Amino acid sequence: MAPSVRHIRNFCAALFFFCACLSGAAAEDVRFFRIGTGGVAGTYFTVGRLIAEGVTPPPAPGTCAEHEPCGIPGVVAIAQVANGSVANVDDVARGDLEAGLAQADVIHAAYMATGPFAGRPPLRQLRAVARLYAEAVHVVTRRDAAIGSITGLKGRRVALDEPSSGTLVDARIVLTAHGLDENDLRTEYVKPNIAGTALVTGDLDAFFIVAGYPTPSVAALADQDAIDLVPIPTLAV
Repeated sequence: MAPSVRHIRNFCAALFFFCACLSGAAAEDVRFFRIGTGGVAGTYFTVGRLIAEGVTPPPAPGTCAEHEPCGIPGVVAIAQVANGSVANVDDVARGDLEAGLAQADVIHAAYMATGPFAGRPPLRQLRAVARLYAEAVHVVTRRDAAIGSITGLKGRRVALDEPSSGTLVDARIVLTAHGLDENDLRTEYVKPNIAGTALVTGDLDAFFIVAGYPTPSVAALADQDAIDLVPIPTLAV
């Protein structure tokens, strides 16, 4: 069944891992635990860094009682900047990451071999660790671009995030629900921090970002009183 715009407006970010990646190391070995996140302007990097800090024990021996949380002995966790949900799923499946943050709809698509994973073997060894927070699809537009609807994006300069990002997956769903595709836009594939700068300078008319609310990069643009958020009505596709 195809997802609806209503469904993707209120999905969640989740921390997941590929169960085969966690075996094979002796308990006394120091193991690096790599967590795939997203771009620095989104929520994933901030949350991934906090998780990494909580998993990694304090550097000085004997100071564990002074720290909360105290970490996991023998594990050093690292939050890695990445392209986002789809890239994190692929990297975890290949063993290039031990864990990653991803949108719940993207994890489900990987598990069921649908959407961006259609035509590939289902990744049935994926395991969710935790539901972290609700995410929202933001369509940010420059105020003087006068874009009041999704259909108003036609022919405009719009950033959909980078390939292998979860934002791109959901941007395509939103556009399809309104009778548009990427060929109807003057499309850019850049991260939201780059898109935000281009929006302010007039080099972009709008960009998509899927992130937890409030999103610092969007809030910073709103503080400049130079943007609007395009409403996404509830439509079935």
